Amino acid sequence: MHFWDEHKTITRYYEMKVSGVCEKYQLRQLENDILMFIYNNPAYNTARTLFVFVSLESLMFRLHLKYQKVVVLLRKESTKTIKSM
Repeated sequence: MHFWDEHKTITRYYEMKVSGVCEKYQLRQLENDILMFIYNNPAYNTARTLFVFVSLESLMFRLHLKYQKVVVLLRKESTKTIKSM
């Protein structure tokens, strides 16, 4: 299992566990994540720190999407190569 596969599994589990809280308090996932970040890191409660936190989360998501596209392309290429043999 690759890192991103494990990350996806952990992320889905986290979202499943937090979804009830988000519904109860009418929060979006990102809003909940920010509140949890501030709660767990009280010294880092400035707008700059939050911006970095959100930016890193967004970057990780975009990298995951790119990784998934590369995996799909590699699988297609390997299938073509095997079929042409």
